[in-house]
Amino acid sequence: MEDGAMVGGRVLLVEEAAGQGAILREYLQALRVDVAVTQSPAAAIQHLRRQPVHAVLCALGPPGGGATAVVRAMRSGGWPTPVILVTEDGEAPRGAEWLAAGAFDILRTPVERGALVAALRRALHQSGRTGTTPPAPPHG
Repeated sequence: MEDGAMVGGRVLLVEEAAGQGAILREYLQALRVDVAVTQSPAAAIQHLRRQPVHAVLCALGPPGGGATAVVRAMRSGGWPTPVILVTEDGEAPRGAEWLAAGAFDILRTPVERGALVAALRRALHQSGRTGTTPPAPPHG
């Protein structure tokens, strides 16, 4: 499979900062995955209840804020969907905490296209992206 090719799938991009979010949107659209965008943890959870996805890409700040909230809400709600966090180097010491909370992977800014492709491929594979629909949100 060439670097830019994906097997399809739906990805939710959760971003507050327009700069990094615009770059991530551009990368995702070039990978030929369906991309939905929200700008807050609450909007992300609402979106996931309406429209399940194969992977979530979170670029939320400040440290300890939105991205952690999304991961914790998804895991406590029973969503198995992989969550990839985008973080700045200054937040690197929190990586172990985020992984323990249920993050699938952590990418550092500026995000390199190749790193995003690799992480997203792994996430889509974990989601069972083989032409099936994403897991339904938990009932409750």
